[in-house]
Amino acid sequence: VTQMGLPFLFAGLLEVTCLPFAVLMGTIFSILLVTVILLAFCVYKPIRRR
Repeated sequence: VTQMGLPFLFAGLLEVTCLPFAVLMGTIFSILLVTVILLAFCVYKPIRRR
């Protein structure tokens, strides 16, 4: 793959895998969000208890 043909290949690949990739990113983002909330809750709860 030449340097000039790479963006076109990437664009084509992105177009084909757009929906699954978006779903994957959404899932990862949701998992991260839930993890951050749980961590914040777990850290906040012992501090509040003192």
